[in-house]
Amino acid sequence: MLIILILSSISIFTWWRPKTSQTADITPKEECNITKAQAINIVNKLPEVKKYFQNSNPSTEKQISTPTITADDETPSLITVHVYSLEEYPSYPEILSHTGTFNRYQVDKCTGQIKCSFSIYDENGKFERVSEGNEYPCNDGQKISIQTKEEAMEILKQKVSLGKIFEEWIENPCVQIWIDEGDDYYQVEIHEKKLDNQQCPGDPNVSPLLALFKLNKHSREVTLYDIINDKYNLVE
Repeated sequence: MLIILILSSISIFTWWRPKTSQTADITPKEECNITKAQAINIVNKLPEVKKYFQNSNPSTEKQISTPTITADDETPSLITVHVYSLEEYPSYPEILSHTGTFNRYQVDKCTGQIKCSFSIYDENGKFERVSEGNEYPCNDGQKISIQTKEEAMEILKQKVSLGKIFEEWIENPCVQIWIDEGDDYYQVEIHEKKLDNQQCPGDPNVSPLLALFKLNKHSREVTLYDIINDKYNLVE
């Protein structure tokens, strides 16, 4: 009798237990074989991406803007596609080339659908809003590590508290940016540049530090050095 009751209890528990969602993100299957090239093609067909390439700023002698789309990262279930403009300044060799991100998309390798994106657009390609912190990235709950120096620069620009001032630093010919790479981090130094001329007056041998950042490659956290208290503080 006791055995019958135990078996019955197990059956009832099993019947009522919520079923675990078997999504492509959690359990990639053999048919999840969409390639990076296919993911790029999927993103390239989006209305806002078409408009971005059609309406890109023309290049000049002083600044060359090249709209670009690449597949930057890949997990077992997702491919991250980066749409951006490569900015180069042939007339100003002291200004580092950099990327201006339009958007990042994560494509499901099983279905080919856009799972999430940094900026959200409607079906007609009209901007709606920037994703919340828990909406992007959507890579199985794991943060994608920072892969390149250019990506580190983009992360700094995307920080709400840094975005505007960071853009001003990049566009200022009297500011230079140094990036060093360690095993687990990128270090970004912002310095004044003295050229001993009317535009950037001062001693060329002196380069005062304006800001010092560290970006953890794995957690993607950004910290700013506090010279007074000799410590790094998290940048939200």
